[in-house]
Amino acid sequence: MSLRLRRGTDAQRLLITPAEGELIYTIDAKRLWVGDGTTVGGIMVNSGAAYGLDDLVDVDLSLSPNTGDVLKWDGDKFIAAAEGAFTPGGNYFIDIIDEDDNVILNATAGWFAGSIRSSNGTVILVDADNELFWGDLIGNVTGNLFGTVTGSVTGDLTGSVFSDDSSIIIDATSGKLPRLLCNVDNQLITTDVINATKIVINQLPIGAVGRTSGTTVYSQSDGPFNGPSMQLVGYRNLPDTGMQPLQVGDTAGQIRFSSANFGNGPNRPFSVVLNSVISEVGDNETTFTNGKFQIILPNGPDPDDASFTEITKGGILSTPVLKTGVYADATARDAYFTDRSLTPEDGMIIFLTSTGKFQGYAASSWANLN
Repeated sequence: MSLRLRRGTDAQRLLITPAEGELIYTIDAKRLWVGDGTTVGGIMVNSGAAYGLDDLVDVDLSLSPNTGDVLKWDGDKFIAAAEGAFTPGGNYFIDIIDEDDNVILNATAGWFAGSIRSSNGTVILVDADNELFWGDLIGNVTGNLFGTVTGSVTGDLTGSVFSDDSSIIIDATSGKLPRLLCNVDNQLITTDVINATKIVINQLPIGAVGRTSGTTVYSQSDGPFNGPSMQLVGYRNLPDTGMQPLQVGDTAGQIRFSSANFGNGPNRPFSVVLNSVISEVGDNETTFTNGKFQIILPNGPDPDDASFTEITKGGILSTPVLKTGVYADATARDAYFTDRSLTPEDGMIIFLTSTGKFQGYAASSWANLN
């Protein structure tokens, strides 16, 4: 009596789930399988033949392993991989040590120690032995910086800045610049833009007799209309249209002189105001914008009580009261010019109290005007 088993190729075997105890013979692989009722293709029966790891269904050795490789689960099957190899894109929480067993990266404590070098061994970023940092640093830095920065710092800097003698240059607490770009002689070195609502300049020592304390600003002069200057540029800032040119009657610039009150309330009223007002608006191509210069002398809190002296287009001077030079007599008049090495010029006007006469200078001599 003969026994005939179900037969087929190995590929056909993998398409069925044999019943428990059912035998299957693969005609291409020459192997015998037995079913358990649940395993697809059945379970291989040991026939005494030699089998390799790649005969296991969850092992893929399609890429030939190298000496020293181990089986590593890739999430779907076992594959051959080098011992200790990392999977690209994987996350690892490990310490890193050097050849002398010194810890370089401590994953638990979160610190790094050692130098970072390029492929040719040259230090390119961190020199741990000399405590130096090389190269560009891009990104945010939180912490203290000790040492010298050679290069530019682009971005926001939070904190105070100190000089070599530990004196403060930028005070982060008060927001002030106690030594604004000054050298050891308290001279302003250079600056392009100072954006502040108030600048306090310390008083300089009094020099030779006749000099007063104050602040000196140095600037290069390259000829007429191109010398040391302070430029005040005014504009209208409207809610709907933004920055717009000034119009007739607008103040283009103003310098006010007053006395500080030193903590005893607001500063005292202005004693003198230098004011520039737009008088004509042009297109700055065929016509020009002109203004008038005012010297305002307040007389109390009411602006209507102030005295105005104006210089308008054409050099026209307008003032409530004009007072010329007053001399006792002609001898005192002439002594004034001689003592100061001055020469009278045509158009000068003075007043002599001895005669009660105004005099004008013309054609090399003084002549009475009344």
